[in-house]
Order: sequence, then C-alpha cells, then structure tokens
Amino acid sequence: MELKELGEFGLIDRLAAQAARSLRPGTIGIGDDCAVFRASPQHDLLLTTDMLVENIHFIRALTTPWDLGRKSIAVNLSDIAACGGTPRHAVVSVALPPNLDVEFALGLFQGICDCAREHNVDIVGGDTTSSPRDLVINVALTGEVEPGRAVLRSGAKPGDLIFLTGPAGDAAAGLDLLLHHRQLVGEYPALAAAYHNPTPHVAEGRIIGQSGYATAMIDVSDGVAADLTHLCRASGVGARIFADKLPKSTMFRDYAMRVGLNIHEFAVSGGEDYILLMTVDPAHASALANLLAVECRRPLHHIGVMTADTGLEYVLPDGSAQPLIRRGWDHFRQSET
Repeated sequence: MELKELGEFGLIDRLAAQAARSLRPGTIGIGDDCAVFRASPQHDLLLTTDMLVENIHFIRALTTPWDLGRKSIAVNLSDIAACGGTPRHAVVSVALPPNLDVEFALGLFQGICDCAREHNVDIVGGDTTSSPRDLVINVALTGEVEPGRAVLRSGAKPGDLIFLTGPAGDAAAGLDLLLHHRQLVGEYPALAAAYHNPTPHVAEGRIIGQSGYATAMIDVSDGVAADLTHLCRASGVGARIFADKLPKSTMFRDYAMRVGLNIHEFAVSGGEDYILLMTVDPAHASALANLLAVECRRPLHHIGVMTADTGLEYVLPDGSAQPLIRRGWDHFRQSET
C-alpha cells in the first residue's frame, strides 16, 4: 500500500497507536494540539511542532520573508492557545535552498524573532541545513499550564454549546484573493493579511483555560468542519452547527459576493484562520463570554451544539440539514478530504 492510498490521517492513526504503547502514565501524546506531560509539581509542560513546506503550505512569491517568519511562529502559538497554555521557548530549524537570497533568510528570521518577542517566547536553538530546491521551516514550541488544567479535545459532552473566538473563512478567502484575483488585493487588505499574517488567540486561550469553563478546545487550522470533526472524534460525540451562525467578517462577505464564492462553504471549510473552537456547558456560557469581553474585548460566537450521536450535521440558512463533511487537505493524497 502506498501513502496516497492510506492517507495522512490514516498514517497518523497508525503512528499514534504505535507511539501510545510506550507512553509514560499521565502523558498525553498524539491526538491533541500539544503533547502534555508533568514537568514539575507547579506546572505541566506543553510541546507542539509545525512544519511549513514551500509550495505546500506557502508560495514564496506571494509572501514577504517577515510575514512568513511570523506565521511560522504564530501557527505554533495557536496550538499552545488551544490547550489554554502560556508559550515559553522555541527551537527553529530551516532547510534553505543554496540560491535563496541572504536578505530573504534574514527577513525570515526577523519575522520569527518579532513574533516570538511579542508573545514573550525565547528562541533557544534550532538547526540549519540545505534543501535541493524548496524552503522548509520547522518550529517546536513549549508552553506551560497549571497541573491537570490543559484543555484537550476529548472533554466535550452532549448538550455543550460550540463557540468560536473570531470570524471564519477570512484566510481561505485571502488565499483565493492572492491566487485568483490579485488585482483586488488593495481593496481587501484584511483578507490578504488574514492569510499571510494570522493572529493567534494566545491571551484568549489562556483566559479560557484558567476559567475552567471550556470542556474541550481546538484551534481552527484545517477549517471549522475538519477541526470540529477531530474534536468530536476525540470526545466520542457528534455536533450540529448552523451556517447562519458562523461569524463572517464584512470584508469576507463583500469579497465572496463580488467574485462568486459560496460564503457558507468557505466559512465552514476554509483553513488557517487560527481562531479557537471550544465547547462549553450552557450553565457557564454567559460567564465565559463576559470574561472574554472584559479581559480581551473579544466576543464569543455561538455556532452550534454537541449531540449524543456521533454524526455531524450542518444546518443551512433555509433550515435544511445535511451531513457536515470534513474537508481538509490530505498531504499524501494531495487533495481535500
């Protein structure tokens, strides 16, 4: 069997099962946004890593080196946020084509350092090597959380309400803008920025984690449909979400209407927004919303409810319902699933 037949997530399932057999008691491994393990009586350690590969995760000609460097840290910060933690230390490894302009490499590292400094993260090491053609960036990031307080994907219960911390679809629309309608970039700068320069909700994640109100949480990197599927699978429950409740920015709505995008499809399937998706007991929903409004000036957007069965349902604005299909990029099949 070839990898393209098994698929990315099929391979991850097999690797996770193999790795789980050697985990020490109390360690949380593959299957969440971060690995979690006890570092001291005062805190648990979070560990995450992400790799960005040219022409898979980014197109060098469509970005600046500073934006690319910042994004390589931001996507890892979002994982720490999804577990309710505080980011601490990073190591950065890069595979650089020999013909890469030195100024691009320096700009890339400047973006990495600036984003790390913004979130009080220390860059403590890494590795450099050559690449035959494409640029590859890998970041590993640690974080801390109070013992036993990491928010995982596996705690959602039937009846929990589903929330997002920001609008969905902006980054996907930004990529569409850059690929197909670059002449309009000047009219929709926020969409291009959402794709190039995402803002991880680190403060929001930490406040949510400290509150104890979220039963489960995940960051939206692959899209609402794909990431909600991951959360449901980990929790053993289902979900029902409503298309007209998904928060959508004014600029996204305007752009979608102008170029003919299916706004509901992009909002539910588009990836790389790096907002947080969480489930909350209805009894605590108002308290959490008030807390985020005061501490972060961030509204919570109610988009659906967890269900007892394991199916996922998407309710359209006309009231009709359809199965919510996980749509996300599969790196080995080179297609969306």
